[in-house]
Amino acid sequence: MSWGQLRWTVERFHQDIKQELGADKYQGRTWRGFHHHLSAVMLAHAFVAERRLEAGKDREDSASFTEVVRQIVRESAVQRLMENHGFDRPKARKVAVDMLREYSDW
Repeated sequence: MSWGQLRWTVERFHQDIKQELGADKYQGRTWRGFHHHLSAVMLAHAFVAERRLEAGKDREDSASFTEVVRQIVRESAVQRLMENHGFDRPKARKVAVDMLREYSDW
């Protein structure tokens, strides 16, 4: 692997954790809190990266990082609607997608 490829990989990592996982959103005042925040961001990144690799096994192109994050958020919303409000899966999926489109940039 060349230095140019390595630099691109690091830059892409930083872009993903800032734009998708909120690495740059920490507003605390302590070094310890900053480390806790970044630890959670790194753990989330590892989880999303693993899901992304799993999704790519079934098809030629792997899903984008943003696409996988959205799938995880959508599935989490569906699960909560099913558990907390007794929706069936199709209705929960429709409501979750509608809510996410209404309250975010989806």
